[in-house]
Amino acid sequence: NIRHHLLHHHRRLANAMRLTAAAAVAFCGVANVHAWTSPRSMLPTVRRSMASSTTREAPRAKYALGVDVGTGSARAGVFDLEGKLLASAVHPVTMFQPEGKPDFYQQSSNDIWAAVCTATQAAVKEAGVVSDEILGVGFDATCSLVALDGDDAPVSVDPAGAPEQNVVVWLDHRANDQAESINAGGHTALRNVGGVISPEMEVPKLSWLKQNQPAEWWAKMQDGKFLDLADFLVYRATGEPTRSLCTTVCKWNYDAAPAGKGKGWDQTFLDQVGVGDLTTAQIGESVQPMGEAVGG
Repeated sequence: NIRHHLLHHHRRLANAMRLTAAAAVAFCGVANVHAWTSPRSMLPTVRRSMASSTTREAPRAKYALGVDVGTGSARAGVFDLEGKLLASAVHPVTMFQPEGKPDFYQQSSNDIWAAVCTATQAAVKEAGVVSDEILGVGFDATCSLVALDGDDAPVSVDPAGAPEQNVVVWLDHRANDQAESINAGGHTALRNVGGVISPEMEVPKLSWLKQNQPAEWWAKMQDGKFLDLADFLVYRATGEPTRSLCTTVCKWNYDAAPAGKGKGWDQTFLDQVGVGDLTTAQIGESVQPMGEAVGG
């Protein structure tokens, strides 16, 4: 149930990027504050309110937001700093399945973001807290791949080109053959995922896109980004393309610390699986440890 999901989420906030208080209260327009707000928000822009900041003392931050995006819904909860859940809300996320493609499951990042904002606004309202009392927000989400162009617009992953369907969902198995091929290659990078990669992880999905999408599709992605869904939420909230070390290691075969030294992206692995021409700007330049603040 929603309480179980959010209490579990609170325990793993350290495994997700957290935002500063300014970004936390601004990212879904839950209040008027004097902090920076993301220019990418589809919701009404949070206005600057410098006058109010100079005429009253801001309350001490004493609450945290947790946002968990699952397969069928976005869930938001407001917690005190002892871990008590004060209020929660849930909003559904739409799933698309192309006709005649039983292994294909797609979503829309815009629809997901709208669901996050709806749930967040409802939870904050129910909790009765004000923006200055919110310390930050932690995100986690499914292992789903988001495709954005250079202007942060969705790039469709749908066979028929449905424009908003730019998310390959975790349970999508279009990359079964690619995963089998990657496993057969036996690269040492597979040791980071137990020796065997799943088609639900991001590298097989990228390999499928590389092998199946036409040149004009890839031209749209030339200045774009591929993001894990949890990292997309941080990016959409802050405008900063910071990736979590958790998502990149567990889902992207990023090498965190071989032989005691961080290696990062293993170019030999990317070359072997056919995605070696992707740039770090597309798959991740800034990778930060779990719990590092982003935005604000």
